[in-house]
Amino acid sequence: MDQVMAVDAQAIPGKGLSQMERVVDTFVAPSATFTDILRSTTWWLPFLLILIITAASAFAIDKKIGFDHVAEHTMQQNPKAAEKLADLSPQQRAMQMSIATVFTKDLSYAGGVFFLLVAALVALIMWASLNFGLGARTTFAQNFAVFMYAYLPHLFLGLLNIIFVYAGVNTENFDINNPVGTNIGYYMTGSAQWVKTALSYIDVFGLWSLALLVIGSAIIARKSKGQVAMVVVGWWVIMILVTAGLAAAIRLKQLAESRVRVRPPAYAAAEGHILEGKPIPVYGDGSTRRDYTYVGDIVDGVVSAIAYNRSNYEVVNLGCGIPIRLMDMIRELETALGLRAVLSHLPEQPGDVPQTYASIAKARRLFSYQPKTTLPEGLRQFAHSLEIGAVASS
Repeated sequence: MDQVMAVDAQAIPGKGLSQMERVVDTFVAPSATFTDILRSTTWWLPFLLILIITAASAFAIDKKIGFDHVAEHTMQQNPKAAEKLADLSPQQRAMQMSIATVFTKDLSYAGGVFFLLVAALVALIMWASLNFGLGARTTFAQNFAVFMYAYLPHLFLGLLNIIFVYAGVNTENFDINNPVGTNIGYYMTGSAQWVKTALSYIDVFGLWSLALLVIGSAIIARKSKGQVAMVVVGWWVIMILVTAGLAAAIRLKQLAESRVRVRPPAYAAAEGHILEGKPIPVYGDGSTRRDYTYVGDIVDGVVSAIAYNRSNYEVVNLGCGIPIRLMDMIRELETALGLRAVLSHLPEQPGDVPQTYASIAKARRLFSYQPKTTLPEGLRQFAHSLEIGAVASS
């Protein structure tokens, strides 16, 4: 039977291990590290290493990617947040993005401090589970120290993130919540969010830490690894179910709120219907959002892209980057034409999506691309061109 022998703190010979020896033994002889915790529950060195790697990783992201890009990418991953952002004025949107950028940056640099709260929560759960579930007599301090050392494999994850960021690997689609492809969820780009969330737990370094937590908890609890594994893995599975369930619930809520959607007509088609007095087909309630871009802004972007010479090639999006509701576009077109549109409300079309728009962060970063023409101004120029065309053809 895989039974851990009881080891009293007084029975440990010599002065014990130093903090550096503990850190090294965590990777090569973990039982020695966790047995020494029975003598002393100090954990300052692993925490210091976590602080250093966390700050270094945040610095790399800050200098090579930019937290404005990270914040924007995070917003795009959340349709609800992107929708709320689109409802704001340009000034409010800029202020909101500035706040999100500062928040993301500060949270990243201070991640090591917030890690203390996570460690305390895990230690509390393990203390209660081992003592009340398995009848052990561990202390909170012992469980806290075990988790600190068991978490050390994540330092390699931080180092890989720093290396990849400076090497420019996948920086355009950088996901601060899952930055390095050491887990299955990282590669499930086309899957539902709850699937990616669940599979992100199947991580090389995460599983390593899980195994260390089992070994360390078994030693301080003086229980078999099999008994402790049931507790540790059980909580791990619960965490997966809870986080994946929350991701699924959020997505279902978003789908329920966007049941009625539309397929927006093109400008010319809408204009033709308005001028001819024909009904414009509106599928659902007209709340779908699309990225309407003035042609002059696209031309400016193409010219800037042609002039860009800092690399052999780049793939960028040109657009406006601000999704607009279909009904808002129709109302603005009515204003520009000075006519009232006749609407024909039809059932929603299967397969329609609630929102699409271009991510222009890369174009903005590479060659300062920035659309200048708002939807109302662009439609006014569009209507003016129709008047000129009408005069020319008469």
